[in-house]
Amino acid sequence: MVPKTVENLTDEKESRGRIFDTNEMHIACPWHGAEFVISTGKHAALRDFHLRSVKVYSKGQKIFVEV
Repeated sequence: MVPKTVENLTDEKESRGRIFDTNEMHIACPWHGAEFVISTGKHAALRDFHLRSVKVYSKGQKIFVEV
């Protein structure tokens, strides 16, 4: 998981670099680098793209994912 990266702007809209916004956490594809918002499954930049939902559950100390 990685936090959302946002542009740090002054009141005059001058860039002061980038900062992390931990209010929106992302998951990134290790092969393509595509980032998706964890809470919605939507692509971080292209909101028409999204991940397919899958059932996740725990049993004892194990986590299971149905695909």
